[in-house]
Amino acid sequence: DVYISSIFVSDPVPTLPHYGCAKAAGENLMTVAALQYPGAMFLIARPPRLLTDMSNSPPGNKNALSPDYAAARILRFVQDQSLSTQYGRVRVMGF
Repeated sequence: DVYISSIFVSDPVPTLPHYGCAKAAGENLMTVAALQYPGAMFLIARPPRLLTDMSNSPPGNKNALSPDYAAARILRFVQDQSLSTQYGRVRVMGF
């Protein structure tokens, strides 16, 4: 299972506390799922700001990544053979 979280969980910003809290809650659900399903693999991806409709403004799109680029990085990470030995625990992927 893959959960798309955000860098704002580990590097919060004062203007988006609600967003960071929501993403942190999702990460906690993945952690609990890993305890409940030790035979499954879990990945939390924490991309930086992505260029989406929500962030497409002059201050919001500064240094924002393309969602396609982020998705490709996540797919490459998932395809890595080392994940096959990570059953029952959560891996966190930074960018």
